[in-house]
Amino acid sequence: MGSTNPVGAPPVTTGALIDLRDGDAVLTTIIQAVQRHVDRPLGWADVELDLEVDLGLGTRQRYEVAGELAERTALPGADDDTVNALVLEALALRRTMCALASGVAGLCRHAATGLVASGSAAPRIA
Repeated sequence: MGSTNPVGAPPVTTGALIDLRDGDAVLTTIIQAVQRHVDRPLGWADVELDLEVDLGLGTRQRYEVAGELAERTALPGADDDTVNALVLEALALRRTMCALASGVAGLCRHAATGLVASGSAAPRIA
């Protein structure tokens, strides 16, 4: 497996919660999570690669990436260390790392307006 530090990405402390308002930290966390599932180093230049077609991540691996992201970010919609399954599914269906980061940003916008609650249907995230 590849190194845990994305090529050209700023370092992120492993195990620390990521501030969802820090787009670079969120994207770096996504790169790190995806990198654990591929055979080569990844970096900022790879964020638009298709997770399944270009990087070979199947559905299960994309859910694992979304789950790791949820753990590292305390995603809106989380309650008692669990994330709304629909929120997790919405993230796992994203095709690129950049789209995944955009999904997190969408969740943050919905949370700021009070539209994300534990047990509620997942919001449509842009």
